[in-house]
Amino acid sequence: MVKKENLVWLLPVMALTVLVLVYFFSGESSWETYLSKRANSVPTLTPTSVPSKGPVKTPTQTVFEMPLLQRLTGSAYCELKGAIEFVSATSYKNNDAVFSYRGVDHAGRNIYWKISPVDDLAVGPNLFSGLSLPDGQSLLTVSLPGNPKYKKYELTATIDYGLLVDGNLKVTNIPCVGKTVVSLPQ
Repeated sequence: MVKKENLVWLLPVMALTVLVLVYFFSGESSWETYLSKRANSVPTLTPTSVPSKGPVKTPTQTVFEMPLLQRLTGSAYCELKGAIEFVSATSYKNNDAVFSYRGVDHAGRNIYWKISPVDDLAVGPNLFSGLSLPDGQSLLTVSLPGNPKYKKYELTATIDYGLLVDGNLKVTNIPCVGKTVVSLPQ
């Protein structure tokens, strides 16, 4: 049961909530229209150059310049390549072990790693948070368990991305192309 003193505060809060919801969703014919208007209102940013060891592919659009609907209607893609050679239990040589991706719509999307044969290796990145979106690449990080069971492992991955299907956002998972080999000293 609501006390009279609380009712004085509860009614204005409820009225304000209703007004805010009506304001944001009035006149929108669909969720796609709403997303389209919101995506086009995002300010654009100018990409800056970052020094690197090799040639860098400059994207034609940043994530903020690409309309949200365009990012949500295409398929994502990811690829693994290279190798990691451990020289001790805590250090390794990265031989172009790179995780590349494109078409990822949100920083909260997951990266799922499969380690074969199964062991307790820790592999990253595991989220797109902190990575360039919608396209980019990242070096892999690997940590060995206290007592590795094998001398060689293969890493594969799948990723989540958002896809607009019939006006609804559906989180979709796709496998990455390729693999990365992890080897321990003999």
